[in-house]
Amino acid sequence: MKTQLSIQERLKDLRVEKGMTLEQLSQQTKIPASTLGSYESDDYKEIPHKNLVVLAKYYEVSTDYLLDLTESRQLGNISLSNLHLSDTALTLLKERKINSLLLSELITHEQFRKLMLDLEIYVDGLADMQVKSLNFVVDTGRKRLIKKHNPDEYDLMLNTLKAQHLELNEYFAHIIDDDIHTIIHDIRNAHKGDIDSARLKL
Repeated sequence: MKTQLSIQERLKDLRVEKGMTLEQLSQQTKIPASTLGSYESDDYKEIPHKNLVVLAKYYEVSTDYLLDLTESRQLGNISLSNLHLSDTALTLLKERKINSLLLSELITHEQFRKLMLDLEIYVDGLADMQVKSLNFVVDTGRKRLIKKHNPDEYDLMLNTLKAQHLELNEYFAHIIDDDIHTIIHDIRNAHKGDIDSARLKL
């Protein structure tokens, strides 16, 4: 897994994302195309503060991002209080006790919001009453069947009703496991053949 980009790579990637040539970017920023090209070349040229601010403003990223001081494009515009992270979570991130780059890939995966939604439904018990109601109907039907027909243990209808009874914890464990498996499978496949470690390089 590639852990970080150089300043040159960041500048080029941002320009390519906008689908612009150096000449077009020059027209927008009033910085000569040759100068912009030198910022993106392997033979790195120091960027004057004024041009750095112009480029950061145009690309709508922080100057810290351009200078490779952070992996977050907009960190300078976000208040930590707005993130609602606990002190423990912030400490883990600050002290790099977890792989923050891998965490970023996890939470930006297209299925991550579904995982969080399923977790919220389970943790807050939002589906408990519905599951209990469904189980009540199924269990009532099963009791009536036993009372009226006294079927043996291999009766099709009896076992069908038994299979329809949902164990809440087991049910959500399967849903959440499927969510997580999809995400980590995609992330693993995205980095097949990468020569860098998935660990964040300190």
